[in-house]
Amino acid sequence: MVQVYQEPICRRHHAHLLSPAVIFRIIALLVSIVVAFLLAYGTGGFWKKINHEVVQPTVHYSGDALMILESLTPGQEQVWTTSPGIRALLQSNTLSAQVQVGEEDYNQDGKPDMIRCIIGVQSPVPVHSVKLLLQFSYSLQAAAKLRMYGLAYITASSPLPGNSFSADGYLQLQQAAPLPASIISAASERPFLDSSAAVGGTAVQTELLLQLDRLFGKYQARNVTTVFDNRYPVWKVGGRFIHTTQQPAF
Repeated sequence: MVQVYQEPICRRHHAHLLSPAVIFRIIALLVSIVVAFLLAYGTGGFWKKINHEVVQPTVHYSGDALMILESLTPGQEQVWTTSPGIRALLQSNTLSAQVQVGEEDYNQDGKPDMIRCIIGVQSPVPVHSVKLLLQFSYSLQAAAKLRMYGLAYITASSPLPGNSFSADGYLQLQQAAPLPASIISAASERPFLDSSAAVGGTAVQTELLLQLDRLFGKYQARNVTTVFDNRYPVWKVGGRFIHTTQQPAF
């Protein structure tokens, strides 16, 4: 059979603007857009691996501290600490202290902007060096949640004996690797200094607390740590009374 003529037939179907077919198409388009935005918001962005976020942490002084006062003569070190294990070990070389701690919230957001810590001790020997270790509870409520204990280490020395030392600076967060979008492991939540622990049951062995190089080596091995930026240290020359002040701002 021979084909003599061929013509395609085209049919178009039109619907009214308020017809069910048009309404279904509009709804389907809106649903596809909303689902795409929800997926992007829930996953933190399509193919996004690392996100940078600036959040003010919630920081409080935990009530744990260690201070070592040194003279020019070896063996005359004096220690004030909140750790019962260290006090039981040193006995005669421990000092009593008057401690004042205050928090200031400038913008009234429920997060301390300044923590002021004043420690007063009476040393029986001239003080030429001071080493102060304070512990803080540190938490973040953001895309990556964080709860941990951080340390602030402050030190100063002088060939002349001092009667007071003050330090003003910032407690800064340091990360070795990005934080996962989940709660940090319990390793960061264990305090290095634990004043509530019984003698012999402190969070870190008493000998380790007195060996600061080993303590800092273990502390630095963590992924997340805090470091006190001591920008304005002031050492005042005087008698045998030393008054140590720390004012970290966050």
